[in-house]
Amino acid sequence: SPGRSPGEDRRYTVGRALLIVLMTLAAHGLALFDGVVLDDYWHQKGLREHGWSFSELLRTLNISPSDFLETWGQQKDGCWHYLRPFFIFCMKFVYTVLGADSPVALHVFSLLLHMASGLMVWRLCRRLTRSEPWSLIGGLLFVIYPHSVISVTWPSSQNCVLQTTLLLATMLCYLRASRLNV
Repeated sequence: SPGRSPGEDRRYTVGRALLIVLMTLAAHGLALFDGVVLDDYWHQKGLREHGWSFSELLRTLNISPSDFLETWGQQKDGCWHYLRPFFIFCMKFVYTVLGADSPVALHVFSLLLHMASGLMVWRLCRRLTRSEPWSLIGGLLFVIYPHSVISVTWPSSQNCVLQTTLLLATMLCYLRASRLNV
């Protein structure tokens, strides 16, 4: 930026990034202690029981009400199949490698994805507007947006957080690769 030395610019960038990380933790950090809810129990069961093959990963997300029909009051068998292979691969990896049976690991993964998204929104705003204050506001608004509370705290909704992170990364990669002068 004009008027700042490279060292000052680096400190400025690190300081703004740290602010976004801290705001993410302030807005969503309590999710680490939420445990699992609703269909997260079913996903935990699937992660435990199914392996790593493509068909087993896909089977991990199947929810069959017939398995708990007596508690639901449904008269006909049904089954929901969710085709989200990359999401379930990530979830299985986190579950297996970072903490089997620990909902905290799944919450940490969502929180890290959301932080990364907030930083990428900040970077994208900076690339598009060249306005440092408005870019910071854009990143901060993204991390504290109230709807994201559900997505970040609910492991079954982690596919939304993952999709957002991948979309933002794709946009930044495109801007860099295309050498657009924005």
